Amino acid sequence: MNMLLREKFPPSPETRLASLLDSIFYNQTITPDVREWLLSAFLHYLRHGGEYPLDRFLGLAPIDAGKSSFSTRLGLLKRNFFLVEALRKIALDDSVTGWGRCQRLAVEINKFESRTWKLYRHLPEPLASWPEWQQELFHAYKTGLRVPQSAHALYGILNQVGGVSFNAPGVKLLVFLTQAKI
Repeated sequence: MNMLLREKFPPSPETRLASLLDSIFYNQTITPDVREWLLSAFLHYLRHGGEYPLDRFLGLAPIDAGKSSFSTRLGLLKRNFFLVEALRKIALDDSVTGWGRCQRLAVEINKFESRTWKLYRHLPEPLASWPEWQQELFHAYKTGLRVPQSAHALYGILNQVGGVSFNAPGVKLLVFLTQAKI
């Protein structure tokens, strides 16, 4: 259990859960940090005699006031995943910077919300004729969470400071397994 104590910036519970799912789904070995995370949580749970729910010790349930629930964090993860995909696909070429993509998408989000979303929100899937970035934007709106409309907010999501890396093992799997609607 020394690994968990040594981590200066430990992965989020969502990242660890995603890694666990990835290992189980693809029949791979569970990583040492996930193994220690599970073991530590179970030991704390048992030491408290089951007085508190296990998800609290896994870091999946909010302990302090003001912290969001796991379902809310899953919804944000899903929304942000689709927004990052939209940012990736809105560029005309790879030379466009992240900030440039955020500026372009912010303009398009405002148009999408005021026109397209009102007409097509009842559809289960976006129209295949839409550009790929717009299809990803549709999925972001389908999460039911507010979609940020400023380039600054999008840039924060793109950089995920202290958040979940969408390249981490199992994160895409976790996003597509959840049906989080807040």
